[in-house]
Amino acid sequence: MAAEGIRLNKLLSEKGICSRRDAVHWIEAGRVVVNGRRPEPGSRLTAKDQLRVDGRIIDFEVEEHVYLALN
Repeated sequence: MAAEGIRLNKLLSEKGICSRRDAVHWIEAGRVVVNGRRPEPGSRLTAKDQLRVDGRIIDFEVEEHVYLALN
C-alpha cells in the first residue's frame, strides 16, 4: 500500500519555494513548520495539514490519483 500525502521536500520544490535539497536544510533549521511543529525531513503532508515557511502560510493541494483498470 502506498503512503498517503506528498513528501514535504517535494511539495516545497513543486511550489517553487526551494529545491528538494534546500528543503531538507530549511526543515532542519526550523524554517518549516507543519501544524505548529517542526517536521522530520521525510514527513508527508495531507490536505488537512497547515504548512508554514518562515512564518508564512503556504497553500497547497494534495492530488489524489484515480486508477482505472479497463478490460
